[in-house]
Amino acid sequence: MLLKKKNIKSFLFVCTGNTCRSPMAEMYFNHQVKKLKIKNMYAESAGVLADDESRISTFAEEVLYEHKIDYPATFRSTQITLHHMQEFDVILCMELSHKLHILHKFPKYKDKVFTLKEYIGESGDIEDPFGLTVDVYEDKFLEIKKAIDTLIEKESKK
Repeated sequence: MLLKKKNIKSFLFVCTGNTCRSPMAEMYFNHQVKKLKIKNMYAESAGVLADDESRISTFAEEVLYEHKIDYPATFRSTQITLHHMQEFDVILCMELSHKLHILHKFPKYKDKVFTLKEYIGESGDIEDPFGLTVDVYEDKFLEIKKAIDTLIEKESKK
């Protein structure tokens, strides 16, 4: 886990189980900042109801592979904790329900919790593809990719 580092803006992507959307967001975000040679941004992911130590879903893995996004084979899901809330600068949820869950559990950190789309000035949720087809995972990845590209562009201008 990231330890607070000076001059590095840290993002935590959050979904339900931390096996589909938030890992795809984390991996794509870190891939892009590395590709763009941005050294002052970093991301990890967690889930509001994660089973600690689950692997990334097979279809999420397949989509990342198809887009040539590297991810650690050692990736395991993790549940969001107080430590995450303290360590990360911005908490970005895939759905409003995740944001509300976090705000209920950690109300003190309300100023740093947003939905991903809200943070970039859009509305709506990135819905859960769990249990659906690989095509749905691809659609959700493309939705996440678009939002993260906007996020990185906005943050790079700050």
